[in-house]
Amino acid sequence: MQVKNGTKTSSIYYQLDNYILDPNTKALTDGETLIELTPKVFTTLLVLVENRDKVLTKDELLSLIWPSQFVDQSNLSQNISVLRKSLGEIESGKKYIATFPGRGYRFVGTVEVKNHSASSLAPSSASGPHVVDEIAKTADDVRHDSVDAEPTSKRRGNSIAIVAAGVALLAASAGFVLFKSLRPAKIETASADSALVRIYARMNAALAQPAWSGNGKALAFVAMDLSGTRSTIYVQMQGDIQPHSILSDAGQYSSPAWSPDGRLLAFLHFAPDTAEIIVFDTLTHSSRVLTKLFAHRYGLNYRQLDWSPDGKFLVVDDKTRDSEPFSLYLIYLENAQRVRLTYPDSDMIGDLSPRVSPDGTTVAFIRDIYLFDQEIYITNVRGRTYQRITSRPAMVSDVGWKTDKLLAFAADYGDGFNFWQVDLAKPAQGETLASRVNSDRALQFSVSPNGQSVAFSNYNPNLDIWSFDVGEAPNRWTPVIQAHGQSIRPSISPDGKHLGFLSNVSGKFQIWISQLDGTHASAVSTGDLVPASFCWSSDGKSVVFSPQHIHGLYEVALSGGGAVKRISSIYTDPYYASDGKSLFARAHFFIFRLPLQGGNAKEVTEQGGSPIAQSADGRYLYFSQGRMSTTIARLDLQTGHQDELIHSLVPGYSDAWALSSRGIFFLGQEQNHPAVRLFNFANSAEEHIADFSGDLPQIEMFGFGASADGRRLWVVRADPVSSDIEITR
Repeated sequence: MQVKNGTKTSSIYYQLDNYILDPNTKALTDGETLIELTPKVFTTLLVLVENRDKVLTKDELLSLIWPSQFVDQSNLSQNISVLRKSLGEIESGKKYIATFPGRGYRFVGTVEVKNHSASSLAPSSASGPHVVDEIAKTADDVRHDSVDAEPTSKRRGNSIAIVAAGVALLAASAGFVLFKSLRPAKIETASADSALVRIYARMNAALAQPAWSGNGKALAFVAMDLSGTRSTIYVQMQGDIQPHSILSDAGQYSSPAWSPDGRLLAFLHFAPDTAEIIVFDTLTHSSRVLTKLFAHRYGLNYRQLDWSPDGKFLVVDDKTRDSEPFSLYLIYLENAQRVRLTYPDSDMIGDLSPRVSPDGTTVAFIRDIYLFDQEIYITNVRGRTYQRITSRPAMVSDVGWKTDKLLAFAADYGDGFNFWQVDLAKPAQGETLASRVNSDRALQFSVSPNGQSVAFSNYNPNLDIWSFDVGEAPNRWTPVIQAHGQSIRPSISPDGKHLGFLSNVSGKFQIWISQLDGTHASAVSTGDLVPASFCWSSDGKSVVFSPQHIHGLYEVALSGGGAVKRISSIYTDPYYASDGKSLFARAHFFIFRLPLQGGNAKEVTEQGGSPIAQSADGRYLYFSQGRMSTTIARLDLQTGHQDELIHSLVPGYSDAWALSSRGIFFLGQEQNHPAVRLFNFANSAEEHIADFSGDLPQIEMFGFGASADGRRLWVVRADPVSSDIEITR
């Protein structure tokens, strides 16, 4: 990648949270306030922002800021210090510039790239869609990226965790109307009309990812067997009594998408260390490989492929290496040429679930930022600009077009998955409720081309907690928590007698406490706050948690009726220090130590993520290095020395590890299959512990728990459940 020098004239400017950085006026402003910077300090900031996808060494920075001059490194250090003060890092607790010891610096704050000519497209009010006009590349950059081009951001994900979700939706004159979910539920519709809902396909399998053909006469979908070991593509033709498989070989398949004329069907095929787009001709029953994709896609519960209405290209989410986020690419049918559409920031899962508008000009997609935080965006098929359509974060499972201006999606805003819509012709209205379903499972849908039929499924595997004794042969997996819904993030109490975990069995995520075998489970009351992560206090008498969509740490006692107490309004992902006097927590990329009895928080490391764990003697701190990182690092709290112990986490599963006295148990791979492995402290080597039994949960819905002595593990598994495809007319 070329390092930019920060001097090029450009029509773009950068928004850094509330700050505006303008290369043309050489000004940094906070609202109407001009922040005074010397020319060299301004250039330092601009160079860091323009090269935010990489760590710049001190030598690189010196040559860019002071070209053809000999300048001592102390000048650079002074500039960095001034910038941190100017950006208010100390007051806000937010990090903008990260120091990488022995390497250099990197800008890690949020950056939105904007165009002066489109500056009127500022974010709208909270009630409407949040529209952000982002320029994917500068005006003099080329439009098309070749398949080997270096991406501008980094990130994520194998195989399939294909089966996602299903959705029910009916197009009516007043909007979309949903009549039924797969479980009994009261449906409040947007229309007084009623319509029949009938089962369209039923098998002894999990059916999901429905896709209508362009002529509305065929429905393709994915069927996954209940062992979780195989999935395939089925087609139900209009008038047929039952669906038929279009494939004869065993394997893993996902994301069916029809050509406009209904003759060709594209889908994803996965095998060990490979993924590809297959195009199948339904008349000749022949198929061809259109292109190869990045192989590893564990935990992506989306339909990841769509076909343009003119039949000339497919849109798919893809990446070129583990460290990147997923981005959207056009794949042309004629020559398999790739054109990159989106450029998500590096610290997110990425852009997924593309859907092309009926007129072929716009692609809608889900930007997957974090566990409970997905948003809907649209982009022109020429790339260049994105617009955020949803105005608040939620769990979003699918998106689709009713018309060129009416966009539908399925989302959980805290009361279950429902169906929503946005009228792009009336952006001030924001997202509106189309139908209230209150499904506790993610929804996925496909609207027929004439808008009269909607195929849907609301499949999601149960996420259950299993355990096994390390060293037993064979490793016998035992169910601990098996409940309808999702139970994740197992954690063992300090005395080793209780299991804590998150579960949405009640309809929303709560902290639950049980015996180690899962018996006598009871929920911990956290009021209106919905926990996203939690930890035990050092004495095991309380838990500290951070809520969904809110920065902050809260503590609640486990002995009856304790009030929820706020500890901090800034940090997330807590871990109680072994001394019982402080907490470790995360703010953006960085880990801080917060004294519980007053005093200032102290930054511990500038390369941290979550989860966090501390050795029993208090000397070492262990942490993953980011959501998509495959690395677990160790920091010596006495000397400040940091080293990287593990580089082989399955991408996207940064929460899939646990610390014990023996070493670190983590989710790795063995012969191209997920496996439980151990980094053994005794010899600093990795060992195979057990093959991972069952399917992997979706990314960030996982967690490991380990007994202190390392003899027993608690692990989250995705257990498939049967589901149908239904349709409405």
